[in-house]
Amino acid sequence: MKHAPVIIIGMHRSGTTLLAKLLKQAGLWIGNDLIDTWESRFFLNRNEKILNAGGGSWASPECAEAILGHSSLRRALTLELKQDASSAFCAGYLGLKRYIKHRSLFNLQEPWGWKEPRTMLLLPLYLDIFPGAKVIHIVRNGVDVAASLARREQVRLEQTILKKSASEKLGALSREYNKEPSFFSLLHNYAISARLRYHPVEKYRKYGLLPIASTGKGL
Repeated sequence: MKHAPVIIIGMHRSGTTLLAKLLKQAGLWIGNDLIDTWESRFFLNRNEKILNAGGGSWASPECAEAILGHSSLRRALTLELKQDASSAFCAGYLGLKRYIKHRSLFNLQEPWGWKEPRTMLLLPLYLDIFPGAKVIHIVRNGVDVAASLARREQVRLEQTILKKSASEKLGALSREYNKEPSFFSLLHNYAISARLRYHPVEKYRKYGLLPIASTGKGL
């Protein structure tokens, strides 16, 4: 018997990771390609690309309404997602053993699904593809979510700054011990220097600033 998916949705920091872990322990297959937040790369990559194509992201979700409101675009995206779900692209989610056996998400004969917060913004696309899907929407108080988001982004920014500082120190030590750098290392260093000099915005990209580094912005 083929199974319709269980789709876990909810805002970041709302408890979706805990729920995904519990359901996995209960026997729900949620992917072989999970990142550290228990999100499937298969769905994460597609959701990100769709939102990015509309000029948005999970932190700037306004584009989702325009994407879903365009009937021909919605049909085209649904077709693309269906094709990916029955192609070699889904092998990462299925894992080698399940891919060889099923070759498609539509052929799975066990409880399966995924957790990926961006899915909430594009849920109508997935319900077009899997009309029998069961959706679990976990909700947490918005103020608590916003405060948690702000804390997470502040920690990430601090870690990025520390990594940059450590990288600069290692680079200085490397130059100290390597008094006669090779031609290629000189060329590499010049390329980096030139990029930062002539494209000064590049040096800021590494900090990964998002517009939710405060509780107000998170709300």
